[in-house]
Amino acid sequence: MGRVVPDYRAPDSVRLGFSPLTTSFVDIHTAVERMARILEQERHRAFPADAPAFT
Repeated sequence: MGRVVPDYRAPDSVRLGFSPLTTSFVDIHTAVERMARILEQERHRAFPADAPAFT
């Protein structure tokens, strides 16, 4: 299982980039499920709000 690397935009936005030629509906569904699980389990709180950004 691969990792999801989102682009966080302060104050409260997350951007996921998809390649239309190589991304399937299943890939998108999996990404959304993972994001939902992260939010439900509040795993995102383990990272400081002022963490450096990679944009």
